[in-house]
Order: sequence, then C-alpha cells, then structure tokens
Amino acid sequence: MVQRVSPYLLYGDAGAAIEYLERVFGCREILRYTAEDGRVSHAELRCPDGGDIMLGQPGTGYRSPHQLGGITTMIHVYVDDVDAHY
Repeated sequence: MVQRVSPYLLYGDAGAAIEYLERVFGCREILRYTAEDGRVSHAELRCPDGGDIMLGQPGTGYRSPHQLGGITTMIHVYVDDVDAHY
C-alpha cells in the first residue's frame, strides 16, 4: 500500500466546497451522503494525483473553529504497518 494522507474537512456549505474543489483542482466526487435537511453530511473526492479528500457539513449544533476564533483540522494517515511505522 502506498502511504497517503487524507484530510477530512468541515465546511459551512459542503456542496459549494465540492463544486469549488472539482472546478479549481480537478477533483472528482466519488461518494456523497445527504442528510434529511439537505446538507452534505459526508462526501469523498478523488484528486487527479490519486489522493482523496473527505468532507462534510456538520449539523446545526456545530460551531466552526473560525466561529470560535480557533483553527483545527482532521487528517487521516494510512500506512501499511502501523506498528512498524510507529
């Protein structure tokens, strides 16, 4: 397995973010789950270099780091053997 890092990004408007990532970076949507309220609860995009981006739009109780004056992110790191890598 090739080692890769896949970000999980949270957006206030995930649908608009998907359109932007497709248009600007050439990513291709491969999966989308839509919540009953119409928001994109989870989506996955494949980038031209083979990397993946996961993203979603949290529910109404979520407050973004920007709204709270902070910055945060989630990153998934994939390796063949986590024990050997550690």
